[in-house]
Amino acid sequence: MRSLYRYKACNIDGRWIEGELSALNREEALKRLQAAGVYVTSLSSVKRPKWLDGWNPVYVSEQDRIFLLESWAMFLEAGLPMQSALLSLRMRSRSRSVARAIERVQQGLDEGKRLTESLQEAALFPPSWVAILAVGEAQGDFVPLLRMLQAQAVEFRRFKQQIRSMWVMPSILVALVGVWTWLFVSRIVPSFASLLGEAWVLKAVPAWIGSAAGWLANGIRWLPIPLVLLILFSRWNRRADREGWFAASWVPFSTPVLGSLISKIELIRILKGLQLQTAAGIPLVRAIEVLGRSASNRWIRQDLLQAYRKLKEGIPVPEVLARLRIVPLMGQPLLAVGDATGRLPQMLDFLVQDVQADLLERVQRLITLIRSVVILVTGILVGGIVVAYFSLIFSGLSHLPEAIHSGRTTLLSP
Repeated sequence: MRSLYRYKACNIDGRWIEGELSALNREEALKRLQAAGVYVTSLSSVKRPKWLDGWNPVYVSEQDRIFLLESWAMFLEAGLPMQSALLSLRMRSRSRSVARAIERVQQGLDEGKRLTESLQEAALFPPSWVAILAVGEAQGDFVPLLRMLQAQAVEFRRFKQQIRSMWVMPSILVALVGVWTWLFVSRIVPSFASLLGEAWVLKAVPAWIGSAAGWLANGIRWLPIPLVLLILFSRWNRRADREGWFAASWVPFSTPVLGSLISKIELIRILKGLQLQTAAGIPLVRAIEVLGRSASNRWIRQDLLQAYRKLKEGIPVPEVLARLRIVPLMGQPLLAVGDATGRLPQMLDFLVQDVQADLLERVQRLITLIRSVVILVTGILVGGIVVAYFSLIFSGLSHLPEAIHSGRTTLLSP
């Protein structure tokens, strides 16, 4: 019976590593660690509560995922056995959750489970990736598929960075306008109210600005709450087993502006998942089933599962694709031709490139609109401040003769 051992070791880089692995006895655990090229300083048997196995969320960044795929392929190309390769990956992982997931994969292999079954239980990869690696497990060669997944991860990361870079300047402009609005409503308007009197302010400034000033003054203390929620949302979105963007599961595609962008992102993800699976040799029916069961958005999941059932019933692929609402009209004949000629992966890749270009164009138009709105709002705020400032000056000048006259009267009186 295998036991769980906790170890502490030093790798060739001089970094101390702590972890767990399962083995028949202490000697086997020590031998496996030494084969991984580390110096073991402590090794002891431990017992971990079973309920901890059920809670194992894995959070991984894009850079860590690319490094994981590349290192795994390199270790297998070097001729290391699967267990030694996984242990070497665990030694080089700087993420605690990823390291724990690799340990669970190792334990699953020690228990006699298949690699893809262990990967699915460890939640280390999305379901579509596990389905692709299942092909490699059946063929006995994981390296080409790992390289293919790595290339896809690099390409998608580059595309996301391109989208993010386009949003940097509009985000800064929106933040600056937000700060200016807060200063104008919560600081400048009350200052003018104290100088000119409440009656003048009520005539010159709409009533809703005064209400907004009070709301901002009292609500600024709650600002840390949305910031904390944003951080938690960002972390949750980094779940290693997620197929798509978390927001796609609750933002309706009919939402103005945002819904259109999210639908394009989901379309790219679905088409890329189909392209990867069909390029790996997975039949289209199985690929649609995997993506349908793991899709985060409800109506996309229903469409894909319905398409899967129709394909199982023997309905031709072109007819099924024509009823798939996520695929654009111009892409349906391309996919039908690709399925008929055996070039479906190439057609899917061509369609992905076209949708990505369309998404970039939509984002560019949205950024142009945001910049125009920001400039307009900035002009209104600056204009309001200038008008209020000169009104204060003119109001003071209008009372100047009266003040001079009252001063003379005071000086001439006996």
